Amino acid sequence: MVVGFSGKGSVVPLSITRDDRSKGLACDHTLPPVYYLPWWGGDARRAANERIHAVLLGEAATAAKPPPRRSRHRGEAVTTVRDIKLRTRDTVRKLVKPTDLLPRRGYAHFFIEADGVHSRLHLHHFYSLFLPDLDEAVQLHIRVHEATGKALGTVTRSLAPFASLNLPAAELLAELGSSAPMGTVVLDVEPAARHNQALIEAGPEGAMAQSPFWMGFFDDRGSVAYIHSIDQNYGDVFGVGRVAGMAYKARWRRGGPWTSKRLIEARGLRQLDAFLVNHSPASGRTTLRWLAHPSGATVVEHSLEVAGHGVARATLTAADVERAGGLDGEYLHLEVDDLLTSNGKPYLMSRYGAGPFSLHHG
Repeated sequence: MVVGFSGKGSVVPLSITRDDRSKGLACDHTLPPVYYLPWWGGDARRAANERIHAVLLGEAATAAKPPPRRSRHRGEAVTTVRDIKLRTRDTVRKLVKPTDLLPRRGYAHFFIEADGVHSRLHLHHFYSLFLPDLDEAVQLHIRVHEATGKALGTVTRSLAPFASLNLPAAELLAELGSSAPMGTVVLDVEPAARHNQALIEAGPEGAMAQSPFWMGFFDDRGSVAYIHSIDQNYGDVFGVGRVAGMAYKARWRRGGPWTSKRLIEARGLRQLDAFLVNHSPASGRTTLRWLAHPSGATVVEHSLEVAGHGVARATLTAADVERAGGLDGEYLHLEVDDLLTSNGKPYLMSRYGAGPFSLHHG
C-alpha cells in the first residue's frame, strides 16, 4: 500500500500492481476520504492529518488550518422542502440507531475467472488512515454472487493496521466451493470496537462509514489492470440491526441515459467487452450499444437483463467491426439507454491483436 498525504487535503490509500514479465504497471486514482466517511472534514480531518503525519513521517504537519465548518442543520432555519426532508431523516435515524453502533454501507465490484483472465481484490485497512493511534485489526467481510445474482456465501479475513491485502477471486470461489466464471463481490469492512467508538464520538449525529475498494485483473500473458468500485452496494446496511438499517439504507434509482466520453480506436481491435454490474437488489433491463464516431452509426446493440447483484457481459468483435465497413479511421464509443443505478457505469475491456488487454470504467 502506498499512502499519499496532503496537509490541506487528506490521506488516501493506493495500490500499484506490476507484472514482472511484461513490466506492465497498473494504477488507478484514489478515492477521496468522503467515500469512506461521508461526513469526514473540518476539525476531525485536521486532527487526523496531524496524527497521521506524525505517525508516518515523524513530525507534525504545518498546514494552515481553515476555520471550522458549520453544521449543515444545527441552528439553521428550515427554508426548503429538502431541509425538511433531511431533518426528518436525521430525526428518524437518531431515534432508531443505538448510540454505540456505526452503520456501514458496502461497495460492489465484478470479477472474471474465464478466458485466461483472473481477478483479485485489493483491500486496505483504511481506518488506520483516519485513526492512526488505534493499532487494531479490521474484519473484511466479502460476499460473493454469481453473475445471475445468486449469493454463494461470505468469506472473512482479518487485516492488521496500515496493511493491505491482494485476495484472488479464485481463492474466494474455492473456499465457497464454486467455479463461477464471472460474478460480483460486495465488501464490508468492519472496524474494531475502538474504531467504532472513536468515529461515533468524532462524527455528527447520523455518522456512518462506507467500504470502497479496488479490483485487479490479469492474465498469463502479462496483462494487468486495476480499477476502483464504481458504485456502492444498495439494499444492505451493516453494523446495526434491521430497523436501524432501514433508516440508513441508501435509496437507489436508475441512472438514466448515459454516453461515454471515452473514444476507443476501431482499427486493429480484436474484441471489446462491456461488463454491466447491477449494484441494486432488483433486476433491471436496459440496452447497451456501440456507436461509430464521429458518424454515430450503431455497430452492435445488446439488450440486457441483469439480476440484482449480478453482472452481464456484452461483446463486440472484429467481425462486428468488419460488418460495419471496417470503420477505418473511426472510433467507437459506448452508450447505455438507462443505467441500472445512479453511477452504475459499465467496465470496458479492450484487446488489440495479440497484445495485452486494458480495462477501465466507462
